[in-house]
This record gives sequence, structure tokens and C-alpha cells, in this order.
Amino acid sequence: MDYKKIPTTIIYYSFLAAFFITPLLVSITSSELFEFPKMLFMYSIAIVVGTAWLFDIFLSGKLRFKRSMLDIPLLAIVLTQGISTVFSIHPLTSWYGYYSRFNGSFLSTLAYALLAWAFITFGKKSWFRQMLFASLAAASVSCLYGVAEHFGIDAAMWVQDVQNRVFSTLGQPNWLAAWLVALLPITMLWFLKPPKSLWSIVITVNIATTTIAYGMTYLFTQNPLPFYGNSLLMMLSILVVLNGAVLAQASKIRQALPWLDKATYALLFILFTATILFTKSRSGILAMLATLAIFWLSWFIHQNQKKQSDFFKKTKFTKFIILNACFLALLLFIGTEWTPNLAQLTGSSQKLVKNPLQENAVKPEASGLIISDSTDIRQVVWEGALKTWRRYPLFGAGTETFAYSYYQSRLREHNDLSEWDFLYNKAHNEYLNFLANNGLLGLTAIFLLMVVTIWLCIKPYFLAFAKHCGAALILGVIIWLIKPIFFTTIVNKLLIYPSLAIPLGIALALATGITILLILFSKQKIKASAFDSVVLASLVGIVITNFYGFSVVNVALLFFLLPAMMLVYKNLTQEKNLLLRQDELGGKRIPSLFEIALGGVIIFGGLFGLIQVYQYFKADQNYSFAKAYDSQGDVLNASKYIDQALSINPNEPNYNLQKATAAAKAAWLVYSQDASDSAGLVKTLSEQADTYNQLSLKLNPVHINNLKVIAKNYITLSLIDPIYIQKAIDAMKKGWQLSPTDAQLPVNIALLVQEQGKYDEAEQLFIKATQLKPNFARAWQLLADLYGEQGQYDKAIKAHEYVLKNVNPQDTTSIIKLKELQEKKKAQ
Repeated sequence: MDYKKIPTTIIYYSFLAAFFITPLLVSITSSELFEFPKMLFMYSIAIVVGTAWLFDIFLSGKLRFKRSMLDIPLLAIVLTQGISTVFSIHPLTSWYGYYSRFNGSFLSTLAYALLAWAFITFGKKSWFRQMLFASLAAASVSCLYGVAEHFGIDAAMWVQDVQNRVFSTLGQPNWLAAWLVALLPITMLWFLKPPKSLWSIVITVNIATTTIAYGMTYLFTQNPLPFYGNSLLMMLSILVVLNGAVLAQASKIRQALPWLDKATYALLFILFTATILFTKSRSGILAMLATLAIFWLSWFIHQNQKKQSDFFKKTKFTKFIILNACFLALLLFIGTEWTPNLAQLTGSSQKLVKNPLQENAVKPEASGLIISDSTDIRQVVWEGALKTWRRYPLFGAGTETFAYSYYQSRLREHNDLSEWDFLYNKAHNEYLNFLANNGLLGLTAIFLLMVVTIWLCIKPYFLAFAKHCGAALILGVIIWLIKPIFFTTIVNKLLIYPSLAIPLGIALALATGITILLILFSKQKIKASAFDSVVLASLVGIVITNFYGFSVVNVALLFFLLPAMMLVYKNLTQEKNLLLRQDELGGKRIPSLFEIALGGVIIFGGLFGLIQVYQYFKADQNYSFAKAYDSQGDVLNASKYIDQALSINPNEPNYNLQKATAAAKAAWLVYSQDASDSAGLVKTLSEQADTYNQLSLKLNPVHINNLKVIAKNYITLSLIDPIYIQKAIDAMKKGWQLSPTDAQLPVNIALLVQEQGKYDEAEQLFIKATQLKPNFARAWQLLADLYGEQGQYDKAIKAHEYVLKNVNPQDTTSIIKLKELQEKKKAQ
């Protein structure tokens, strides 16, 4: 093997690993089980690919780089997010990401951009199909697990109702649906025109052998989740033996069963569709419908361009009928929120089918409160996101800082929702995320990548697409003229908050204008490809699921890499190598000592980067253990593991805060058990808690939840020494400055100032809380208690009556206390 090809080989297998391994990664020891290991693996892949690229430069003596139409979009994304990071309200979060939401950080953007450029530079036409095969293989395994989840394989493991809404190895139903929707068009294309590859046999065999291996393992071990210990060893052993035996005969099987290729992709289409329906993801199902429509439209246009007018008379039409019949059958058997399934049609299920055009109905809880519909929640959060953008119009508040910037713009109406006290670290609309975090220019850069990719897909059929778009526009105008209310209802339902169309429209217009300029300066001829339909439909699916949610690692990988792979497949790249060293033709050249040292530095740099990723994982693992022990009341082990986390990463605010919590609890534990003999230790632990509280605040002064935990730690310390009460109050007041519409903070501050005897201030704070959240029963009741203690029984009675009349007529606390107050008033 030519040693100069080694870097390219490493890059090829790194991409295969990215597409196959990433979706299946789950870590039960990290603070976040699903996205965190995937993100770290993506960093590792980027480091390996980057190192291999540098080593290729070292071996070949030239900087290899291929120009393409994606250069400007990728560079624009990197630059806008880089500027947002530099001027961020919290640069550390912008660089690494909000803790527990790592995808979307500037570091992750650099990783995706590097991978895209590396694929464009080193990728070959054959790589495109290999990456798609790897994705389908991973998705088949994930879907098998998802279907098993629907039937209760791991129902006992999760707080969530995973049987009702599966999430498999992705961690959240919407994330799983978004990823599968993007892969669905591949199964459709290859069912229509199967590729000549053994991958089809590999995928089919793996589905069958995985099912058999699991069944045999369960039969012998009675373990429904053989993912650890002897059960895992047994399942893997059976899987290796079965796969080895069958795949050794793969070529013969393919020759003997020529229909197996088509059957494989029909099976994958059914498996993916069923899993998407099992997620019950509204955005996922909507995106799936749009993806199917766009794929068939694009495919029919493609066939017509090839002058295959006999399409409807040949086998492809039969395949079209088969796929759509499978889809409709799954829709009938499984159903959706808006369409009845077979059980509902036959009357064996009493579950109601929702009318998608009706107003959202609130769901009552036993407490008398309501569960807000997700659409209502999005409407309020999206309006707050737009307010954030208006404060930082060009470059946003900072990459991935929505969890901080949103609370300055949070609406009072957020308090009227059932999720009023949740922390929103994302806008649940990826484009509003970019708008708030990276401003109008950052969103334009993202749209630019999308518009350029769409152009690459539709350019060969532009006139045909333009005719269909024009027809759709005319149809929309006709519907608006005939049924304006119906049209408006649909638009409002889809957009949820129509005002967002203005900034999104401006960014889209800017991106389209830049794309037109790129097209005018580009002299490359874009040829038609069968994969045009796949990439276009996949991108539409990603665009829709991102509109109602936010991107995760697997979806982001496809978003950045599908356009790059498309360029390579269509040969739309231009090699622009920079010669750094002139080697003799045909001669073997002995490298100098400097060159050997440089090669060593490159390898060492790559290894150092991988070690840093592992250290990051190890620190998080210790942090996760510390939190687990803390929740169990094991202060000693909690302190031990958080010390280990801090020894690796002393500048992480969350670790310092966890250390402060452990020290505060330890101080109270020692004080409560032996106050006299351990005064020195109590003082040391209290000062330690105070120090780490302040260090955490210094490292992240804009995190509202961290300030609440800091205040909680000071409240714990105040049980030992009352001087810490004021520090708790100060922390809460700072938090309230960051989140002026937070209704819980004034209540907590009021309780503390009430302890200090500041009753007038406490009264005003309780009243403020009730103004911010009129249905805040606890605030009304605490205000009533304050009035009752001061003998103001009329005011106290009115407060409880308000709760019973306007919040919850069955509120036990108010019913009991109202009777007591009425009796006290009579006794006056």
C-alpha cells in the first residue's frame, strides 16, 4: 500500500464511523446519556480527520483543498458564529455549548465545517453511497430497538412513557423522528433502483441476526436488556457467529435471491415509517408527509427529464404503488394524533382523534391546573426569542446563550403556562435559536447553506420546479380568495407565531440574493442525478423538524455533510492545491530532521486532542457520579467525585457549584451532629462552600439556575450562621435582575426578608409575584399567611378566596386556612 494514501484511508473510515457509530452511542455514566457521548465522538472524528489532513500535507508536500459552492456558506457560518462567540454574553458557553446541550456550540460548528471541507477535498463518488449505507445500517439497529421499546422492552427504565413515544438510542422522540425522516428518502430511491452492493445483504442479515441473537439471549438469561455483563457478551457472541456464517455466503445469497435488494429497502422503509409513527412526533410526522411529497415530485420530474414517459406503464409505477400502500397501511394500523387507526375505526379504542384545525384544548390536571399545549408554549417562547433578537440584531447575544439571553426578554405570559418554571435552553425553533444567538447575519449564513444546497438539487429541473411552485402559489391564492379564514387558520397553525416570518423572510431573502451572485460567478454545469430527489427531500425534512425543534448531533451531521457529499457525487469541486515542497520524480526522498519532528508534532497534536476529549468525558463522568451521590444524601462520595472533576476541569461553573453544594451540605451535616466539638470543621466547610459559590458565580454570572442553586446553598449555610441569609437574598436579587418576569424568585426573597423582620418588603414581593403570575396559589397563600400573622384577617381571607375562585376551587390548603381565618375573625 502506498503510504501517501494512508491519510485518505483514515479519513474514509473516520467518516464511516461517524455515520454508523454516532447514532448508536449511549453513555449511562455521563450527566447526559445521549447527546453528550455523540458530541464527544464527533469531536474525536474531527480531530482524527484534521490530523490525517495535516499528515497528508506532510507526506505529499502540498496543501490539498478543493473549492466548491459551499465554501462561502461554510465560511459565513464559521465567521458569524465566531464573531458571536467573541462578543458573547458568556464566551465559555458559546465555545463549548450550554451544559447538557453541547450541539450548536462554536466548537461543534468548527467540527462540522471541518468534516464538510474534508469530505469535499478527499471524498470520492463511491464514498457517497458508502456513507448512506452506513447511515441506513445504524438506523436499522436503532429502529429495531425503537420498535422493541414500543412493546415494552425497557419501560421500567424510564420515567417517560417510552412505550407511548419511543426514542431509542437518540434520547428524545422528536430527535429520533427528525433523523429517520432525513434518511427515509434513501430507502425510497434504492427500492425504486437498488444499488449493486453487498451492503443490502449486510443490512438485511444484521436485522435478522440481531433479532435472533436477542431472542436466544433472552431465552437463556431472561434479561430483557442484555446491554451489560454476561448477557451482553452472550448476545455479541451469537451475533458474531451468525453474521460471520451468513455473510461468508453473502455473494451466493445475493445471486440466489435477486429480489432481496428490493426487499431490503422496502423493509427499511416500513421499519423507519413505523418507528416515526411510534414517536408520535408532530413535527416528525408533518416532515415525513412533506418529505414523501417532495421526493415523489422531484422523482417524477427527474424521470420526465430523462424522457421516461412510459414510467406509469412499467415496474417503477408498481413500486410507487407498493411503497405508498405500505405507508397507508402503517398509517391505518398505527395511526396518528390526527388520523384514526384501525382500532379506533372498529370501535375497540375510545381514544379521540384531534382535529388539527381546531383551537388547542387545555388538559386539566387533578390539581385543577392545566397542561398547556406545546403550540401555546412555543408561541410564547418564540415571541420572547424575537424580543431577544431585537436587543442583539446583527450577531445575537452569543452562540448557544439562549438559556441566558431569553430570560431578559421572557414574557409575563410565560407564567400562565404549565411549564412556567422550566428552564428553556433552546427556543424549540432552530432558526429562532440562530436569530437570538447569532443575529440576522448568523441566520442568513445558515439559510445560505440551505439555499445553495436546494439550488444544486433543482438546477437541472429548474423550469419544471418553477412551474410546480407557481401552480402551488396560484392554488394558495385561490384558496385564500375563496376561503380566507381556512387559509389563515392553516398558516397560523403551521407558523404558530406568524410574526417570526418577518426576520426569517429577511434572512432568506439575503441568502437567496447571495446565492444568485454565487450562481452568476460560477461557470460549472450542474448535471442531473437520481440523488437530487434524496438530498432535496432530506433537506426539506430537516428544515421542517428544525422549525419546530432544534438540531441534534445526528441531524446536524446530515445537514452539513449531505450537501458536501452531493458536490462530490456530482463532481462540482475544483482542486486548488498549494505546492509546499518539490519532490524528485520517481525518486525516494529522505526527510530532514525538521520534517520528521514536524510529523511527530502532528501526530502528538492529534493524540493530545483525543486525550483532551477523553478528559472532558472523564470530568463529566465524575460530575455525574457526584450529582448521583448528592441526590442520595452521600455527601462524602459526592465531594470525592466532584473534587476529581475539578482536578480535570477547574473552570467549569457547574463543577464549582456542585462542590459548593457538597461543602454546604457537609457543613450542615457535621453541625447538626456535633455542633460543639467540630466548630472548626464546620467553619472550614462553610467557608469552602462560600468560596466555590463565588467562584461559580464569577465563572458564569448570567446563569439564572446557577444563581438559584447558589442561593439554596447559602440558605443551607444560614441554618448554621444567619449571616448567610443576606448572601442568599443578594444571589436571588441578582437572579431576578437577569429574569425580571420570574414569579418564583420574589416569593423566595420575600420568605427570607420576612425572616429578617422586613414585613413591608415581604408584602410587596408577594404582591409582585401574584402580579407576575395571577394563578400562583402558593404566592397568594404565603401573602395570606403574612396578613394573618399581622392580624389583617380581611386581606388574608380575600387572598384565599381568590385562590378558590380563580385558581383551584379544590385547593385543600386554602379551604382549611380560610375556615381558620373566618373563625379567628369572629373571635376578635
